[in-house]
Amino acid sequence: MTQPSDLVEAYLLAAGRSRRMGASKPMLPFGDQTVLARVAAAFKEGGVQRVMVVGRTDDADLAREALELGLRYVFNLEPERGMAGSILEALDDCRSEWLALCPADIPMLRPETIAACLTALTEGRNVVQPECGGRRRHPVFLRAGLFLDLRTSLGEGGTLRQFLRGREIRHVAVEGCAQFQDINTPEEYARLLADAGLGPN
Repeated sequence: MTQPSDLVEAYLLAAGRSRRMGASKPMLPFGDQTVLARVAAAFKEGGVQRVMVVGRTDDADLAREALELGLRYVFNLEPERGMAGSILEALDDCRSEWLALCPADIPMLRPETIAACLTALTEGRNVVQPECGGRRRHPVFLRAGLFLDLRTSLGEGGTLRQFLRGREIRHVAVEGCAQFQDINTPEEYARLLADAGLGPN
């Protein structure tokens, strides 16, 4: 019998320039791992074994880290398009029934959240997202039947958020909203380290 975990490929979106942070966010140290390693581990420990990183063609450090973590590196050939460019590459690359999209800079993401979303994939909806504190969160799980429509929407200048507006989404209620905090600035990075009990790295 096919398990939900066999139906999913996860794509960690990491093609940004991290200008506000001043350093590559996925490559920041977080305890004894990088931020990228932490996010990838949440997916793998949660049950998703096929995890890819979407990054720039000129980011050799990130590509090397992905390789060392056993993650396939997918080139974003149009990083100037922002997240839309990375999502388009993921849509072209995915060969599974479900695709999971997740920023690569949320290091406190919990494996339990991923596992709960996997369980919900069998419930007949085309979109599954965790929900915490009354807000939808990342990652977003999309069934393959939506890929063409999403590609068309992004090609016309739309965003993933706009595409999801008004669609039936299976919301998976989870605890611990801090796990979804991303990193944009040195101050946010320091706060996340403190919240994780790691202190300055």
